[in-house]
Amino acid sequence: MRVRVLFFAAMRERIGRESETVDVPAGATVAHLLTALAHAHPAVRPLLDRSRVALGDEFVPPDARLSEGGEAAVIPPVSGGTP
Repeated sequence: MRVRVLFFAAMRERIGRESETVDVPAGATVAHLLTALAHAHPAVRPLLDRSRVALGDEFVPPDARLSEGGEAAVIPPVSGGTP
């Protein structure tokens, strides 16, 4: 099944684009998606363990199921800003 993945912050910088479509097996979870991203983009592996994934408008755990044609946002930890 195909899932559109949105990248933010350092993840977007390392991958070099804002989104991509990823093929995962039917019944795949967020954990499967993160594994597929680690294989496709080794430069983001260090970020994936600390990243959060949102499906729709909610952050979800690694065992959340993906849906065909769905959209997942991968948000790495960010720092900075004004104290």
